Amino acid sequence: MSDETLALVAPLAAYWIYSAFFQILDSLPLHWLERYRIHESEEVKARNLASKWDVFVAVLFQQVVQTLLG
Repeated sequence: MSDETLALVAPLAAYWIYSAFFQILDSLPLHWLERYRIHESEEVKARNLASKWDVFVAVLFQQVVQTLLG
């Protein structure tokens, strides 16, 4: 793989690997991790209007633009 291709692929791969890891940690009922969880207040939850799908589409769009400009 050329350096140019690696420079484009590496940030995308790192983002999705870390995102998947933290999504798995967030969705699994790991009781030993509960004491480290930062619980959002009801006010913050009510203000968060972006669905996971909206965030997914926005991230993909941003990464496509970033890759095209790279």
